[in-house]
Formats: sequence, structure tokens, C-alpha cells
Amino acid sequence: MMNRTLLPKTGMILAAVLLSGCAATLPQKEAATDVNALAQQADAAYERGDLAQSGRLYTRLTKAAPDVAAYWYRLGNSQAGTGQPYAAIQTYAEALTREPDMTAAWYNMGMVQLRLAAHTFHAMQAHADPTDPLTGRSKVYLEGILKLINEAPAKDNKAETR
Repeated sequence: MMNRTLLPKTGMILAAVLLSGCAATLPQKEAATDVNALAQQADAAYERGDLAQSGRLYTRLTKAAPDVAAYWYRLGNSQAGTGQPYAAIQTYAEALTREPDMTAAWYNMGMVQLRLAAHTFHAMQAHADPTDPLTGRSKVYLEGILKLINEAPAKDNKAETR
């Protein structure tokens, strides 16, 4: 037989548990809405070519939804487009840890690395001893890299929105 004094307490506990469950799902729904709104803002900035703004917004998105490879990819594109090649390479790597078959991230990371190598070999030409055999070899490498970069098909990053 149930103790009648426990019934009101049990009812209050049950109501508290049910209400806490509702309260727990409310912030999750709000957080999902916030992420969706933030993603729309980031995508809009990216589409209009405002890479500085999209970079700031995708940075926030990677913190809010770190498992979404597309956010990391677009952040990498924003960084590459705003002169942050080292950050872009790291960010593409983050995208690839989440989605290893994202060919656009592999491609863009490789292109950023080629541009960095070209920059290095170009700087070497300006500063190194021209009679040093490595200076001559670096000139050949620079020409090869520039040919690769110029012949590489343009990658439409905006089409890659996995």
C-alpha cells in the first residue's frame, strides 16, 4: 500500500523531471537554429565574395558544429582567399579528418602548397647566389610549378558545399 504522504512528493518530482526534459531540449533547438542562422549568414558572405566576413562566421561555425567538414572547407577557402595560406592548409586538413574523400579540400590544399612553393623559389631567385647550382635548380622548379598552377583547372569552390 502506497503512503499517501509520498504521492504529492512523487508527483512533484515527476513534474520536475518532465519539465527539466523539456528545458533540456529547448536550448538544443535554439542552438540548432542559431547554427542554421549562422550558416546562412556565412554562406551569404561567402557567395558574395566577402571572404573576411565569411572567415569570421565559418570560424564560429567550426566551434559550434566542429564535425561538419563543409564548414572547415569553406573556412579554408576564406583563409586562402584572404592571404592566410598556412591557416588554410591546417583548416583543409581539419576538413579532411572529418571527410577524407573531400576531393575539393585535397585539391585546394595542394594548390595553396604549390603557391607557397612557388613563392619560396621566387624569393630564392632574388636572394641567392646566381652561381649556386641550387639556385639554377630552383629556377627550373619555379618554372614547373608556375606551369602547373597556370594549367590547373580553376576549382569552383562555391559549388562544393557538401
